[in-house]
Amino acid sequence: IKCLSRSYLLLALLLVYQPAHAGFDWGDTCSPGKGTFSQDIANKARVQVGVIPAGKANVNVELTSPVDVDIQLVDAHSGTKIVDWQGGLLAGPGAQCKRFGGLEFCYSGYNGDGTNLGHEWIRINGETNRPLTMSAFGYRPGQATVNYSYDAPEGCVDAGNGAFAQWIAQDM
Repeated sequence: IKCLSRSYLLLALLLVYQPAHAGFDWGDTCSPGKGTFSQDIANKARVQVGVIPAGKANVNVELTSPVDVDIQLVDAHSGTKIVDWQGGLLAGPGAQCKRFGGLEFCYSGYNGDGTNLGHEWIRINGETNRPLTMSAFGYRPGQATVNYSYDAPEGCVDAGNGAFAQWIAQDM
């Protein structure tokens, strides 16, 4: 029974202390923001990094890795490959931009930013109007750092509701 109790304790500790996957944090509806997280990249596999939601302005995402990793971006509604070295609207080796769905998408190209093949970026100029799924394809296993930033949508009003009580003097 002592061995069984220790096994349960070890299992509970492993569940509690496993590192959490951070991923994107897009904040509140009208807030600008930025963040950084690490992403494990599997060998010869497409790994989902996260979803860029509608309603974020001027999104910048940089992925850096010591190994060759390619960014991919897909329109979650239509399945259109916006950035993908295998037949995306942006698929070349160098920096380029293209309009799709009312937005301008820019991409470093699969040769990266000029410092390393595993250093790629995507910029979305304008306010996102659809969810976009970002993935990465690893030519070797490794880890990538994802840095991202975004602006608040222009003219955004954070709607809400609430109540309060206020004393009002009478006959003054």
